[in-house]
Amino acid sequence: MPRTIALILAAGLTATACGPHTGTEEIGQAPDRIVPIQGTDRHQVILTADGARRLGIRTEPIRRAGKQTVLPASAVVYDEAGKTWTYTTPAALTYVRAPVTIGRVTGGLARLLSGPPPGTAVVTVGSAELYGAEYGVGGEQ
Repeated sequence: MPRTIALILAAGLTATACGPHTGTEEIGQAPDRIVPIQGTDRHQVILTADGARRLGIRTEPIRRAGKQTVLPASAVVYDEAGKTWTYTTPAALTYVRAPVTIGRVTGGLARLLSGPPPGTAVVTVGSAELYGAEYGVGGEQ
């Protein structure tokens, strides 16, 4: 089911025409670039400023809450195998999927058992579209 939801949401990527701004964007354009990360099955998804705006990308930092490290539950992405991930933004308009292990989810916050450190910005809106872009869902790659 999580994959189905991700696929449905990711299909919106092509409808948002997230590509280089030419003034004549067409439905179905891909993000600016998808760059393989050597030695992994992951990619950097690099958007244009217009593409990120169209997707409504929003981020929040991973933070400490008492003795726990937490991230917004909306930042957690489930792949087709049920593994949990989050998209980090190591550079402006660049998004990279990072593995996370989640404990309890309470009040919109997910307890992070392993993953990026506090202070790391994670995508809270637009993750499904990034996942779709990374794997070419709804468009060509």
